[in-house]
Amino acid sequence: MNTTTTMGATLAGSGEASLTNDSFQLDVAGVPGNKPGLIVLGANQLNGGLGNPVGDGLLCVGGQTARSQVQASAAGFTTFADFQGQPFGASSYGPGVPTNYQYWYRDTANTCSGSGFNFSNAWTTTWLP
Repeated sequence: MNTTTTMGATLAGSGEASLTNDSFQLDVAGVPGNKPGLIVLGANQLNGGLGNPVGDGLLCVGGQTARSQVQASAAGFTTFADFQGQPFGASSYGPGVPTNYQYWYRDTANTCSGSGFNFSNAWTTTWLP
């Protein structure tokens, strides 16, 4: 749940997660418009995939983590598509290793905890060579 939708932000992957012929992207829907956000990637799923409470949501990725550059959402959507550069693609965990992604975003109006941020669901993909 966030200030835009009762379902909260949803993260989904599409395309081919291949380190040599990458067409993979992560799409985020249901976020407040014109708010900053970023992708957090992690080697592990926290709490067996159930996550741990942080801010107004659940942080579901952990272990060795990295984050993308910040980008603003537009009309409740945003897409991350550059998985060949840092911190994604070949620079993350390599082929055959599950990689976990989650979207962190600003949500400042009427938040439950007053923290001003929230998370999407997590998405796991296994990169191919």
